[in-house]
Amino acid sequence: MSSVVALYAAPAIRRLRARNALTYGGRSGFWSDTVDSLLECWLYAQSYSAVFQPIIRGVALLALAIAVFVAVPSRDLATPQPIYSVRALTAILLLGALGTVLQHSLFDAPFLVNRTASWMLLLLLLLLVLEVEVGLSSGSRLWRAASKTCGWTAVAASVLHAALAANTSFAILQYPDADTKAMLRDLEALEAPHAGERRLHLRSSWELTPAIEFYRVTRAVKWLDPVAEGPGPSDAAFLSPKDLGSSGRLMVWRRYPITGNTLLVAPDLRGFRDPVP
Repeated sequence: MSSVVALYAAPAIRRLRARNALTYGGRSGFWSDTVDSLLECWLYAQSYSAVFQPIIRGVALLALAIAVFVAVPSRDLATPQPIYSVRALTAILLLGALGTVLQHSLFDAPFLVNRTASWMLLLLLLLLVLEVEVGLSSGSRLWRAASKTCGWTAVAASVLHAALAANTSFAILQYPDADTKAMLRDLEALEAPHAGERRLHLRSSWELTPAIEFYRVTRAVKWLDPVAEGPGPSDAAFLSPKDLGSSGRLMVWRRYPITGNTLLVAPDLRGFRDPVP
């Protein structure tokens, strides 16, 4: 299996290196990049994130401390198999954290962030589950009660957080693209693209272009030309708030509430009516 992964990964890494594109990650530090990015993703950028980030950091450190304690042989713990798993997961987590720090120090590799570090979050959650199982098998009544309380608290908090943060429209790592599909539907509804063989020329902010191009190609949007970036003549523009000053003759057609991005169209575009304030 490792050989198969290497056969795929090696050419991909060479291509990225040739384009000087091996840059995904953080440069500040393991804690501020890797740990904080995982916390941001776990809390899904909710309004209560700032309050709960320190709490979750403390829980993670406590879980690792307990894991080291559990890994020490003890007659009071009667379930050996979970203990072996705790030892293995703890070693993988600690070695993984040390590995990313050493790679940055020796090879200037970026610190793991977001999805590249997501395996650490998964292992930490598994570690918490195993620690609860070990605690419930303990001969100590206090240890069993504490494990049960922590386990049910974690489950309840996770279910509540999932309900509050549930979102099927977009991912926080692709937040600028949250309104892109709605924008394309609105643009198509203007009917101008369907007039004969005419293709609509759209420009956009640089961070919005990849998603628009993805939909244009994968959904075979024949009425839309390849998207252009920066100022220039166009039938319409999809701009982030920072770029609205470069709208030129275009007029606001719709502002999108999630991202604040704005669709602007030329006044002579067929189907254009009153601008939306």
